[in-house]
Amino acid sequence: MRVHKINNVNKALDFIASKGVKLVSIGAEEIVDGNAKMTLGMIWTIILRFAIQDISVEETSAKEGLLLWCQRKTAPYKNVNVQNFHISWKDGLAFNALIHRHRPELIEYDKLRKDDPVTNLNNAFEVAEKYLDIPKMLDAEDIVNTARPDEKAIMTYVSSFYHAFSGAQKVPGASSRIHPLELCPWILLECSVPSFFSRFSSLAAVAAVAPGREGGEGGAAHGRLTRG
Repeated sequence: MRVHKINNVNKALDFIASKGVKLVSIGAEEIVDGNAKMTLGMIWTIILRFAIQDISVEETSAKEGLLLWCQRKTAPYKNVNVQNFHISWKDGLAFNALIHRHRPELIEYDKLRKDDPVTNLNNAFEVAEKYLDIPKMLDAEDIVNTARPDEKAIMTYVSSFYHAFSGAQKVPGASSRIHPLELCPWILLECSVPSFFSRFSSLAAVAAVAPGREGGEGGAAHGRLTRG
């Protein structure tokens, strides 16, 4: 029933608000009624708060800090020049360089070709999913066939590498890792990627790779959900 769905969403919104996330002009009714722009905007706000906002390298902003981290990690690699979170990642080499810098046994970087971006992207995405527990949030074909890949999508995915690697070896000035269940994978305020909605159910992949919750946070204290 609709009233049960609204009740469930309100509980989720209350929990999000309790974590200090400000959701402006977002109501349970709009989400239940399938307002895509409102829902995606809300999820981007959550991503920004939990996955990106707390990233800090040498007192820079979150976005600048993440970019600086990427630049430093990929600087030694041929054909990689990270200047932004869109076209700098289009050929797939930067993703592979990030993985190779931290886990060189997983990537044969010297065998990658700049003129084969789809293979490069799929290689990085598959390795990240299999060995680093980073869900495949992006689609290689979409990135290659888009003049300018979506900045929010790239930034969100790259932040997963930051959290994965900074958890293994602390980066100076970096915040502690956020629990995966408090994150959502890539999402856009206004999606320009045609296949996005067909992949929306893949959000469940985040929960699938997450370890158990410590201390039962987000459990019974926030009430049970009602099935309609």
